[in-house]
Amino acid sequence: MELLKKGLIDTMDRLKPCPFCGGRANFVTSRGMDGQCSFKRGEVCCSECGCGTGGYIIDGYLGIETTEDEVVAIWNRRFDK
Repeated sequence: MELLKKGLIDTMDRLKPCPFCGGRANFVTSRGMDGQCSFKRGEVCCSECGCGTGGYIIDGYLGIETTEDEVVAIWNRRFDK
């Protein structure tokens, strides 16, 4: 139910498979605290091999944040051979 509220179902549908093993990619979020301020991290990781984008602040403070769409674009980026 929480996934539907946050629109993550649509986000997960846009993720390409893992570039290393072909596994299913998942968009994962977590909350954290930095002193008195809270923030939300988002990252894409493979459910099979565990590789991922690393965490990006997607809802934070001081206007320093990356959108979910940008994190998806980072994961989906592939280099042509």
